[in-house]
Amino acid sequence: MRCSYRNSGGGLATKTPAEREVATLPHFGLVQDNAAMEILNRAQTWYVENALKGTQYEELPILSAAAPFKAGRGGVEDYTDVKSGTIVLKNIADLYLYDNNVVNAVKVNGATLKEWLEWSAGQFNTIDPAKGEPQSLINSDFPTYNFDVIDGVTYEIDVTSLPKYDKGQNVINANANRIKNVKYNGKAVTDDMEFIVATNDYRAAGSKLMNPGGVNTVLKAPDSNRQAMMNYVMEFKEIDAAVNNNWTFAKTNATVTFISNPKAEALAKETNNITYTGETDEKGFGLFELDLRKGLSSGNPFADVPADHWAAQYITALAEAGITKGKTDTTFDPEGSVTRGQFASLLVRSMKWTAEKESPFVDVKGRLKQDVAAAYEAGITAGTTAKTFEPAKSITRAEMAAMLVRAYEKEHGRVTVSGSMPFTDVAQYRGSIQESIHKAYQLGLMEGTGKIFKPGDTATRAQAAKVLYLLNEK
Repeated sequence: MRCSYRNSGGGLATKTPAEREVATLPHFGLVQDNAAMEILNRAQTWYVENALKGTQYEELPILSAAAPFKAGRGGVEDYTDVKSGTIVLKNIADLYLYDNNVVNAVKVNGATLKEWLEWSAGQFNTIDPAKGEPQSLINSDFPTYNFDVIDGVTYEIDVTSLPKYDKGQNVINANANRIKNVKYNGKAVTDDMEFIVATNDYRAAGSKLMNPGGVNTVLKAPDSNRQAMMNYVMEFKEIDAAVNNNWTFAKTNATVTFISNPKAEALAKETNNITYTGETDEKGFGLFELDLRKGLSSGNPFADVPADHWAAQYITALAEAGITKGKTDTTFDPEGSVTRGQFASLLVRSMKWTAEKESPFVDVKGRLKQDVAAAYEAGITAGTTAKTFEPAKSITRAEMAAMLVRAYEKEHGRVTVSGSMPFTDVAQYRGSIQESIHKAYQLGLMEGTGKIFKPGDTATRAQAAKVLYLLNEK
């Protein structure tokens, strides 16, 4: 989902890949990731990254913690509602309820990070899979504003385990372990890893578990969290609120219930694990059921692309939009190579280009022939000779950069190279290739690993999904 700032009318307009509203799911904020949380966490991360530049902490990974302030505590209408085309800037207070919180950041290690998440998971009751009937999921004694979602890592919550902490961060079950599979960039978080976590002054000052006596505070900013979000929107004009589902429930053989506004029935129908029972309580809340035996509501169909895979968000979005397909119905082969023909076809489908005449290439057949002709006509690709395209030849990262930049420039105009790029392994390539890599890096479409770009390496299917997703979001 993207949000675009409009000077006229002072608003934000949102859109989702393939126009799927299910990505927002504002009324289900206590049972899965949602767009409102994504916007806040990305704004806090951006703010703290800038604030810590030039300090001893600038090289540490920055995470962000935020809680769903409006999750029904104030009544059946008390939900942050983020839908396509409905957010206005003056209502950004709906995304961050308190105007007196200021941005803080704390330094924690992996062990403390896990304990933070253990405390947050006190939001849920303990579920017994042996019971046949649905069980209530939400612990009403645990304030929803304490349910911190920490973005930047992936993790699962096992609600069959007892909670480790009560709402006051006191240990109640010392051996409990609800938090599973905590990963950063796809790798397990170890106890000695160090992170910066963007948060607010309320959490930083009042957390004997994560920041006793304020000893871990590294930033006390002058700006409120709400102002940080507004600055973020004004800076970028268009912001990324795509739901990355960085946290999920560990699967278990149980069905649980939770309450929300009955209007969320329509959203429930677009998921594969939430259903509306049709029942309401005396306060007007609707009763919903969540099937913990099933996976994410937004539907990643590929068994070889787990939720914590670095490209899961991009692959799922493109699959939902009909731009890419798996190798089979249930596998994607993210590390498999991409051919010249495949990438040209993906670009054409992404940009919705069509050809008015045939290409000159005699070695391209079938449906691919039309896509390659459209790519050739658009000027984003050429043949290996005047008559051949070699569609089955694997595409390199350098070639992918060139095609990607041409596609961007066709849609948005020529890009002027500015600044420098960090890569030390591109000097042996001709000037036009170096320029394409530079532009792709400058536009945020491609990156390397430190100073290495690996221009001659074969591009993978996962890499192709990411760059196409980013191109579509421009």
